[in-house]
Amino acid sequence: MNPGSHDADVLLTLNIGSSSIKFAVFSATYETKRFLTGQFDDRDGTFAWTRFCIDGQPTKRHEVEIESCTDESRCEVVLQHIFKLLRSEELDLRAIVHRVVHGGGNYHGPTLIDQNTIETLETFATWAPLHQPECLRAIRQTKQSHPEVPQIACFDTAFHHTMPKEAAEYAIPRYLTERGIRRYGFHGLSFQSVLRQLQELEPRLAKGRVVIAHLGGGSSLCGLQAGQSIGTTMGLTPLDGLPMATRCGSLDPGVVLHLMLGEHMTGEQISQMLYRESGLRGISQTSGDMRTLLASSAVESKNAVLLYAHHVAREIGALFVDLQGLDGLVFTGGIGENSPEIREMVCQRLKSLGIAIASVANAGADRRISDERSAISVWRLHSDEESEMARQAILYVGH
Repeated sequence: MNPGSHDADVLLTLNIGSSSIKFAVFSATYETKRFLTGQFDDRDGTFAWTRFCIDGQPTKRHEVEIESCTDESRCEVVLQHIFKLLRSEELDLRAIVHRVVHGGGNYHGPTLIDQNTIETLETFATWAPLHQPECLRAIRQTKQSHPEVPQIACFDTAFHHTMPKEAAEYAIPRYLTERGIRRYGFHGLSFQSVLRQLQELEPRLAKGRVVIAHLGGGSSLCGLQAGQSIGTTMGLTPLDGLPMATRCGSLDPGVVLHLMLGEHMTGEQISQMLYRESGLRGISQTSGDMRTLLASSAVESKNAVLLYAHHVAREIGALFVDLQGLDGLVFTGGIGENSPEIREMVCQRLKSLGIAIASVANAGADRRISDERSAISVWRLHSDEESEMARQAILYVGH
């Protein structure tokens, strides 16, 4: 990269996940031109990044191994590598933008992070234990290392604040609802990113009734009407809804009561099991990775795949009812975008709704994968949370 040929003021986006730390560097303009992108992956301990040319084309991928990185130190170590990379590129940070999974009912858009914001976000830590504590750790460390740089939070929950009360509230005593116990929904930055693409590709469809299926290690669906969320599968926490890589998804509350009273498990033990030992991993007894399960001939692996497809299709059917019909279905996320097998299994279960996909398009690189006879338009789109974060931050701070 030749920083002299660009505006050297940049935004750094940080997307702290339960098993990875993703980052990207954008020009601090409305064009959201990407300079760098990369991530640290817990599974193999690699820190990898890619530079982008002036015309937006990626160049050679770079990769290094990070050794002696514990759960407690990984955030600090990875951030040190990121900031070292920015210094080597002679780029000046204008803002650091954090993906925050849970904003409760407090935040409906990008927010400047101050001490009050941090204290508020801490109160939601038990509602998103795989994500919120790590994100807050990154916020504190970046504020300490770069106190002069504004920190901006973009929230996964913000997209769903348009849900009607009947979709957002639980059938529990009113005083608990008033304390914030309700459905919030997540993956909002992904849903907004996909919606923005759909508005460019098929504006009329984007104004209609659409279900977006974000299928990955974490999975959820969102029903949109006129570009607004009216229902989603995740709830108070990212544990609800579809079965996921290691998370259980929807569960009879009586199961938790039995684990407490019958199995004498502690809250910490139950949390560990439902968040990290359930889902596809729990069913298959081997892996939470859909690629591994699809390649396996084991009965348990096949059962996990079938259960996953069943639940995705069933929840799409529920959103069909909420929306009073369906004009479009969009698959995104690591599984949704990259697994033609899962897309086919799900759509086969939805043929009674008039959905039909084209086998060649589904197996190829086409974005639109529905057959011309399909009553519902079916798509496969790439979710770009980092670009959405940069776009929101730029609009928030201005030039």
